[in-house]
Amino acid sequence: MRICIRIILLLTLALLSLSVTAQNTGVITGIVADESTEEALLGVNISCGSINTTTDFVDGAYRIELEEGEQTLVFSYLGYTTLEKTVQIEAGKSVVMNIALKEEATILETATITSSKFEKSLGETTVSIEVVQPSLIENTNAQSALTSFTSDLVSTLKRHKVLDKH
Repeated sequence: MRICIRIILLLTLALLSLSVTAQNTGVITGIVADESTEEALLGVNISCGSINTTTDFVDGAYRIELEEGEQTLVFSYLGYTTLEKTVQIEAGKSVVMNIALKEEATILETATITSSKFEKSLGETTVSIEVVQPSLIENTNAQSALTSFTSDLVSTLKRHKVLDKH
């Protein structure tokens, strides 16, 4: 009997503590859109401290529950300027904050795609180049040039063991 009373008491305390912490939070909702076109942006990253979320993939809407007090939200999306907004959260209240992000030209780093088992930098990769003289193109018909080029390509691929010799 004592064990049952202790379990009920612990469960009651746990539920009370959850309701107390839930009352110390507020909710921020809104839509993130492109500043110039006003179109919703789908999958925008939104962070506030250790809390991260993204906008909806249907209409660019978001909803985030935060502790009361002053909070700074960071909105980031590829190709757009990162935006920081500070908002005052009141316990038990909801705040609507629609965001417009501005496009930003971004230069991406070089991407190396390889089909080998081992990673190689672009400078270490062997590349075959064949220069065709304009006179060769002018003096041959298209069919013989295509046949010659195809046979040269096949022999090069076989030599580099790209094609099976069987």
